[in-house]
Amino acid sequence: MNTVPSKQRHASPSREAWLASLAPLVSPGYPAEAAAALHLYLRVLDDVALEAFNRDTLEQAARCARGRHPVPTYAELRGVLDAWLREHRPVRAALPPPCNVVPESERCTPEQAAEVLRRHGCDGRRLAERGTMERGPVPVSLLTAAQLAQARRRAGIRVPAGEVRG
Repeated sequence: MNTVPSKQRHASPSREAWLASLAPLVSPGYPAEAAAALHLYLRVLDDVALEAFNRDTLEQAARCARGRHPVPTYAELRGVLDAWLREHRPVRAALPPPCNVVPESERCTPEQAAEVLRRHGCDGRRLAERGTMERGPVPVSLLTAAQLAQARRRAGIRVPAGEVRG
């Protein structure tokens, strides 16, 4: 019968081996007891990247053991592992800049830009000069409550309760 909880059964062999290797280093006189105590840390160390369980961190963790309680605390072990991960964080590749440039073959001619401007009524002096399909600033128009209600009626939109009806 397997008495190891399922979370620990699926723990990484690297974590288990690392903790098992740490036990005789921190408590050479009682390695089995130290191994049992360190094994309890498996569940709370499962979010630490496997790369952190290496010879360097093993040596640093062994140096944490001192005094009457030779087994390092969770905070001490986590401090060693987190420090190593901070120093050895993988370098992230920079993403290429966004490609917002419209290829020359897809750009519109000044005549096409003028036609778009004529149809859609936006200010396009810059557009015609640049030969792109960028629109100028959108004009702002404010409606009174009555104008808004009238526009909603024409569009068939019901006026929300509590709002002014025009």
